Amino acid sequence: MSVFGVSGRGSLGSSRSPGCVWAHRVLGMSRWKWYWLAMPLLKITTSVPPAREHSKLLANLSQLCADRLGKPESYVMTAIDHPSLMTFAGTTEPACYVELKNVGRFTGELTERLSAELCERLSAGLTVAKNRIYIEFADAEGYLWGHDGETFG
Repeated sequence: MSVFGVSGRGSLGSSRSPGCVWAHRVLGMSRWKWYWLAMPLLKITTSVPPAREHSKLLANLSQLCADRLGKPESYVMTAIDHPSLMTFAGTTEPACYVELKNVGRFTGELTERLSAELCERLSAGLTVAKNRIYIEFADAEGYLWGHDGETFG
């Protein structure tokens, strides 16, 4: 058990991260410096042409990532890069590749849940079949991510 009431790295992917609440409320942190609180990045690459409703999709996905990762949405970044020339299963039908990076550790249970939820929302929002979406989940070390002139490590 650490001084923050979080036992090791096991609860970092929890949507109820006690460290997040504790650091903010008890320490009165003006800046979310603790590495488990920072930096989810959801980057979408797709062959689907841009549409106005994609900005709503990005906002929806930002909230989902904040909720599931137990992070303040003020540190969540979502981006969509389209249209990209892509093939999947040998065809050029609409496809999507997604990267979700997070300072902390993903658990198998969390990635299963996120995969289902992201595929559902991406399929509906981009009109891409769920079986044509790949998602890469990547743990990041805080010292490898910078923000506002500092790092999260």
